[in-house]
Amino acid sequence: AAHITNALTHSLRRLGTRGRAYALGPGVLPSAAMLKALARVAFTCVIAARAHAEANPTHPSPRIMRHEDHAHHKLHHAVELHSASLAESHHQGEQHGHRGSVKMEVHGSGLLEKVPKATHDEGDVVTLTAHLGATDEKWAPKCTRILDKAARLLHFQAKWLINSGYGPSQINSIQVLGEAVSLLRSGQATNQSLELLMAGIGNVTLTTALQSGEVWTATDQNDFHFYCFPGLTAFRELEERNPYVDIEDEPYQAIAQPRIFEEDHVTQRVIEKHEVYYCYRPGTTNKVKRMFVAARKHIEEQVPCIKFRAIRPSLDTENCSAGPAIHVRDQPGGCWTAYQPLNKERNKPQGTVWLNVGRGCEMKGMIVHQLVKVLGMKRESVRIDRDRYLNVRTDHLRHAPLARLLTKRTVPPPEDAYASDPFDFLSVSQLPAQVFTDGVQLSIEPSANPQLAAFLGQRLGLSELDVKELGERFDCPADVRPVSPTRGIAELFLTGDGLNFDGSCKDQDGVSEQLRKLFDDSRTGHLTCGDVTTADCRGLAGSEIQMLCPAACIACVPATADMVNIKNEMILRAPPEYCDNVGCETYDPEGKFCKGENPDALRIECPETHSEYYCDDAGCECPDPMGKKCRLRNPYAKQIPCAVPSSGATKFNTTIHASDGCVDAVNTGIRFRQGPKATCQDLKGYCGHKVLGERVLKACPATCNDEGYKCDPMAAGW
Repeated sequence: AAHITNALTHSLRRLGTRGRAYALGPGVLPSAAMLKALARVAFTCVIAARAHAEANPTHPSPRIMRHEDHAHHKLHHAVELHSASLAESHHQGEQHGHRGSVKMEVHGSGLLEKVPKATHDEGDVVTLTAHLGATDEKWAPKCTRILDKAARLLHFQAKWLINSGYGPSQINSIQVLGEAVSLLRSGQATNQSLELLMAGIGNVTLTTALQSGEVWTATDQNDFHFYCFPGLTAFRELEERNPYVDIEDEPYQAIAQPRIFEEDHVTQRVIEKHEVYYCYRPGTTNKVKRMFVAARKHIEEQVPCIKFRAIRPSLDTENCSAGPAIHVRDQPGGCWTAYQPLNKERNKPQGTVWLNVGRGCEMKGMIVHQLVKVLGMKRESVRIDRDRYLNVRTDHLRHAPLARLLTKRTVPPPEDAYASDPFDFLSVSQLPAQVFTDGVQLSIEPSANPQLAAFLGQRLGLSELDVKELGERFDCPADVRPVSPTRGIAELFLTGDGLNFDGSCKDQDGVSEQLRKLFDDSRTGHLTCGDVTTADCRGLAGSEIQMLCPAACIACVPATADMVNIKNEMILRAPPEYCDNVGCETYDPEGKFCKGENPDALRIECPETHSEYYCDDAGCECPDPMGKKCRLRNPYAKQIPCAVPSSGATKFNTTIHASDGCVDAVNTGIRFRQGPKATCQDLKGYCGHKVLGERVLKACPATCNDEGYKCDPMAAGW
């Protein structure tokens, strides 16, 4: 945009008149289509700058004004073009009915060659980039993957709405969201359909998402915009792009005003509330305002002692009219919060916080993540006790200085402060597993179960422990109303448990009478697990209700098909224990997952796939005897004989001789195929496996002892 602005300024100076129109000649390549919007911004900037300069001759460098289209309220951000370069030439163009025109030649690498020249409005960069994401072979597969995940979450939310008896307006919203997804898949997305989709995903509750087995994370939000709208956002990683000092690196400044007393609309009791002022920077788009309102309501409804109050912005546009306050803006540069530097000469209010919602961040959960930082919550991944539960890999960061954002804090608080506040994998303040990396490696790995990395950095809203922390911070712990009962599953995650791989994490049907007896109120009518609330799951009959409705109470989380496949492929050269005639395979001898997926399928004998493995001297192994995947990955590696599997052990004839005591090894020597190391927690149930049983017994004597294999700590070693 700066290049084009300079070019236009130079050309208009040569024309000697104040130009009021521009045109891109027929020589402009299709790859420059996305730059048309930038040319429009630049032209407006030049005209505004010239007018300002004429009116204020003592200010030779007028501020560049932002242009917003009045019809669609679209903010034209600078678009990052991958592998594209800009060349400028300034000369007199062809006449198009105007006093003069400027022809600009823009050369690129063919990034948008597939975008039709005349089918899109030049300012609609959303449609242009969506077309590229849906059709270009570089972006389309990854865009399809993330779109499939969004569609699954929306579909599960739709089923919940229908089963809960919602009315026609809610059902109509399901259809609208389906149409928005279809537009994206076809590459015809618009600003409106993109906003609808982001609002729809933001409305998926954390409870509903966990019941489906997956959550929407900050990484998903990054990938969605990066792959489905290539070039639309300035960065691949949207969060923590703070150009100033990060708010967590500064001493905390209280944002709340003196307390007020108001009636709680739910309990009808008068409670103390802390007011938090906020205002919008002039020109902030309506889309950002709508998403911010959704985010602050999400917090207010669960923590009733926090009340956000809108006030006017100040005349200088960089502050609110009173302080301390949150100054909401939508400037390019991702999602971040920062304390505004104090300028004593201009008498700016102390404690003003800039909260930026850049392109790609317009989603409720992304804004909630920033708001909880303003309210004093720290990132969960920097807790003093985090090393018990996370492996932080600073060697995987794309830039070494980013390690400061992953440095755990030491004081305060002391470690025993977390005795009643367990570490929370599901906290909205948690960073995603791939944060600050190249998007492939993990910088944060759950210690107990690597598959839990998929839940880190969720951006669907506050977890139960988040609500509890805010309630304690603002003096109303007894009044909080968490909508997602996640504490139980968060505690299970700490030990690697909670993920259910056999398909049994489902609510029971026909439990109306049982629930009626367990509920401590007078609910009538036909009752289902959909009527179960957080209070029910935590009440006196909570354990009984959780047995009837484990999914509704989030007593477990069903593993997705991808998670099951990863677990199935974890054991090297191990044949599956259960197979059916439609291609489903699992290491569960009873085949519960396959039966759930294909209830009408017939069980067949599983092939002994370990005898047909291909191995090379680069460490690659695959079940294809020709080794196509290994040869593609390591074309210069040599084939070597694969290790011969041994016979499995049984509980009744096996004694584990553990010279170092019955203690599980930290490093088992067994890995996920093409993935991270397998822990003893992952290897539960494999102590008697006919292929890896001996290795599991040796590496995990304590785990196997719990499963009935006798461990003799006094015997000689292996």
